[in-house]
Amino acid sequence: FVYELLIPALYAHAYWKKKDKMPPWGDRPHGTPGIIQFYSELFKVKDLYAILRLIGFIANRNYDGSLSCPCGRPKSLNECHGEMILNLLNNVPQEYLIKEYKEMLVGYFKHFKRPIA
Repeated sequence: FVYELLIPALYAHAYWKKKDKMPPWGDRPHGTPGIIQFYSELFKVKDLYAILRLIGFIANRNYDGSLSCPCGRPKSLNECHGEMILNLLNNVPQEYLIKEYKEMLVGYFKHFKRPIA
């Protein structure tokens, strides 16, 4: 918590106080909107449903590079987001990805009030 969230937040605040402007690396909203923004930027995907499919795929750890990419593009996983997905699978604990996926789903249902097709 301290190294991943608190120190970066304090550093950004100190930058803002010193220079009277937001840091050039930007700032994300807290909670579900920040998680969605992070994955949107990471995968270069704007569609919330595509982001949910990608994170759900990762959270379920069912990687097969020959499958169609869950983002919806007409490419195989290996040709599309495969490298990013493998990086997350190998470096982020599954329980963390599941937690973020669940939080995104709750936010999706609250916002759209409809099931994911």
